[in-house]
Amino acid sequence: MFQSLENFLKAYLLAHGATPDHVKNRVGHRLCDALAEAKAKGLAIHAPKDVEDAVLAMSRDYTARDFQYRSVGEWTCVFPHVAIAYVEAVSKVVDY
Repeated sequence: MFQSLENFLKAYLLAHGATPDHVKNRVGHRLCDALAEAKAKGLAIHAPKDVEDAVLAMSRDYTARDFQYRSVGEWTCVFPHVAIAYVEAVSKVVDY
């Protein structure tokens, strides 16, 4: 789910003037940065602010690869259907 969000945002950035090097080296897996840049380039997501905030809070754990490499810890969690609905909202406005 978060990888899909990352890819949608990167596609949007690339379609709006970002270079592959910028997306790879400056944005990387940082979804908060990707979203901020995409919004600065005109991306408007139709989702409640509290849902976006929750997904971005959980995305920090994705960026840190906590779900892949750590077996213990505390993470911000969002119900899957809420996060999926947000990613779907992004997919509808990115359209790539």
